[in-house]
Amino acid sequence: MVRSPDRDLAARQNGFAFFGAITASLSHELNNVLATIKELSGLLEDLVHAVKPERPLNGERVISSLEKMNVQVERGRRYVKQLNRFAHSADEPEAAIDLCDTVAEIVALSQRLAKLNRVDLITELPEQMVKIDGSSFEAQHVLYRCLKAVMTAAGQGEKVVVRLSDDGPRIVVEVAGPDRAIDVSPEWLHVTERLAEEVGAVFVSEGGDSGKMLLHWEPGRAVIGEVRL
Repeated sequence: MVRSPDRDLAARQNGFAFFGAITASLSHELNNVLATIKELSGLLEDLVHAVKPERPLNGERVISSLEKMNVQVERGRRYVKQLNRFAHSADEPEAAIDLCDTVAEIVALSQRLAKLNRVDLITELPEQMVKIDGSSFEAQHVLYRCLKAVMTAAGQGEKVVVRLSDDGPRIVVEVAGPDRAIDVSPEWLHVTERLAEEVGAVFVSEGGDSGKMLLHWEPGRAVIGEVRL
């Protein structure tokens, strides 16, 4: 497929915006981790400075603080690992990817957005790998747009389920929230259609109250993604 310079520029701009949104989200979580560790280290310092002959070090509080610090360190390691994997997803413009991993990763990266919208974001994935040819970064980008639209439409305390099923030639990624239409602009639809083209897919929105959107890959890369409210 021959792409125009305008299309290449639009793809880059939207890709940069997506990359920035995910990076900002993870860096915010890492800042929270560091702030908590700093608070706990300050508590430990206070405990040490408070030690006197008649007031020994409170070992239980020290151990409790260290345990809490270890929890935060593991959180930080998880976020750094997620950021590293996400950054490297842009290394290969096209490769054989496991759609299960791709869906799981973008859902994990979208958890802060889910918390901000106060919705419960969960996945239902098959145990076996679901292989397609494509760009993991671009597939995550399109899925993120769909996830964001669904979570924005969902009400507080409601559930959004990302379900992947493979029944042979037909592979379905379904993002399902409550029975409610998705409110997106014509510009959003246009951008999503163009982004879908970048991964060799056709984007279809049925409109109305159905709230159903489709991403359809050609045979050999047969993937259908549904977003339903």
